[in-house]
Amino acid sequence: MKQPSRFGFSLSPDVKLYSILISCCCRKRQVDLGFGLFSKMLKHGLRPHVGLFSVLIGGLFLERRGSDVLGMTDGMVEYGCWPDVVIGTEIVKGMFSIGSPRLAMDFFTKMEKLGGRCKPDAIAYATIVRGLCQNGDLDAALNLFEEMTEKGFEPNVVVYHCLIKCFCDINKVDLGFEIFDAMLERNCFPDAMIVTVLIHGLFVANRISDALDLFGRMPQLGISPNAFTYGTIIKGVCRNGGVPIALQLLREMDFRPESHCKPDVVIYSTIIDSLCKQGNLTKALSLLDEMTCRGISPNIITFNSLLQFLCNKGRMEEANDLFSRMTRRYGTPSVVSHNILIHGYCLSGQMDRAIGLFKSMEDNGVAPNTCNYNTLIRGYCQICRMEDALGLVREMIFADTVPDEITSVILIDGYCKQGKLNETHRIHKVILPNNKHSLAEYNCIIDGYCSHGFVDDARLMLVKMVNDGHKPNIISYTILIKGYCRSRRIDEAIALFEQIIAEGIRLDVVSYNTLLKGLIRHGRVSYVQELYNEMRSSGIFPNDATFKILISGGFQREGF
Repeated sequence: MKQPSRFGFSLSPDVKLYSILISCCCRKRQVDLGFGLFSKMLKHGLRPHVGLFSVLIGGLFLERRGSDVLGMTDGMVEYGCWPDVVIGTEIVKGMFSIGSPRLAMDFFTKMEKLGGRCKPDAIAYATIVRGLCQNGDLDAALNLFEEMTEKGFEPNVVVYHCLIKCFCDINKVDLGFEIFDAMLERNCFPDAMIVTVLIHGLFVANRISDALDLFGRMPQLGISPNAFTYGTIIKGVCRNGGVPIALQLLREMDFRPESHCKPDVVIYSTIIDSLCKQGNLTKALSLLDEMTCRGISPNIITFNSLLQFLCNKGRMEEANDLFSRMTRRYGTPSVVSHNILIHGYCLSGQMDRAIGLFKSMEDNGVAPNTCNYNTLIRGYCQICRMEDALGLVREMIFADTVPDEITSVILIDGYCKQGKLNETHRIHKVILPNNKHSLAEYNCIIDGYCSHGFVDDARLMLVKMVNDGHKPNIISYTILIKGYCRSRRIDEAIALFEQIIAEGIRLDVVSYNTLLKGLIRHGRVSYVQELYNEMRSSGIFPNDATFKILISGGFQREGF
């Protein structure tokens, strides 16, 4: 309806004006207001166009209203605005973006039925395969991938990448290689990201040599590794003790001409962390200096690796100097950095310094968390200052920091080691008044009883654990076996061991080592060879502790 203006003209809003207003509403997430304008437009006899429907659909996605989008597409058909494949593909993508893979599949099926300009093309197939992969629906993705190729559409690199990554994520790297081989057969050439995904999958599957071989084949495939590829393989070899290989790869990166293939802070930090774990602080500090000279600033992770090493080795003065260096460079270190240093002080028996650092946290704007409190509580328990430990729990509660199961386990363990077994239940009620004992707490109490020779009480505690709804795990049973062995009740240890096997509970090398040690200590050597053979036939491999136990009993390693 025309409206007289104050200038004497008759104005009538047209489709273009309505489209602008509706678009504004949708962008402001007021899509219902946009629909109100849309209805008014229809009442004025104006016909909508495809672009206007597309705007409204975008608004619905902003409000995560996937079901309404499907209804809107029906309205498009009624007004003769048939959605084309571009809009259809955007709708599929939108459904995945709001976490509605089922609606994405429903609409993709609808695109097939609508046919014509809406019939899915290669991009539409690629979009839905990618979305299904990202949502973990590999079976549906593979079915559509096969349908796509049967219809003559060539999958692009993105589709192959998604499928390969999906297989690698579920530890089926061989199936990922099948897709990779199919890709090569179709003359679709992989990029560095696809090869990197496969390398990562091989490392996850512990196939180190295969990962290195694939990396070595990259030039033959015409692919140049990028920094992400190097980062992946360096991380993989470091996790498997291959620091020399990582250092070699680091030097190799220096000689690559590509600007995008230079080492970054993540790569340096990965190698520094591994060097620290191997005890090679000299080389770690050398790399720290190298990266600084190259203009690569160490991050908090780099410093934390070095700090952790120094604290674990009891080199607290050096750790304190490094902490000060972190403070000068980055300002107040994180709560994690504080906890590493606090733990180091506790390990070295410097509780006063640990408490001093803890109290300085809030002054420096770092709020202590449950982990910080637990570290200090454990420190007090280790030096038998149980009242101080309890005082920290009270302080923790007063500061609105919630004690957790770990807090309870630390205190229970502390009291058990002092033989104050009756205190354990009281402690639990103070810390977690509304909860039953956890499995970890029960295991701790059972260990306390066994350590002080009260094996029958420990067995009763196991029964109570079951009555509380907990299923004893292999740790629970191994503690009891150890308790029986210590109390010279070796027949009961053997009987419990056989009960575990009969119940189908998976044993581990620690369980076998515990009973082997008990058999040897109490002169039951005739059973040792039999138990060892049973261990091997069960697929459990002996470790260094196993052989030490056997050698201590007069057995020769070569005989096993």
